[in-house]
Amino acid sequence: MTQLLSLFNQIFGSQPKSNDLEKYAPPKVLQAFKAIKQASLELYDAWIEARLEQAKYYSKHSHIE
Repeated sequence: MTQLLSLFNQIFGSQPKSNDLEKYAPPKVLQAFKAIKQASLELYDAWIEARLEQAKYYSKHSHIE
């Protein structure tokens, strides 16, 4: 989990390299990067939500049948 958060921070954090990219990249490339970023964040949110639901399920059904 920590590794995943670290990776997201490296990719999407405010870094000088990303600023350079915004200066020199064509608008279509920037648009593609923004779409990838948004899709990645949505995937991450869905993963977190699924893990929370799984935790709720296991806390209710923690007994072994």
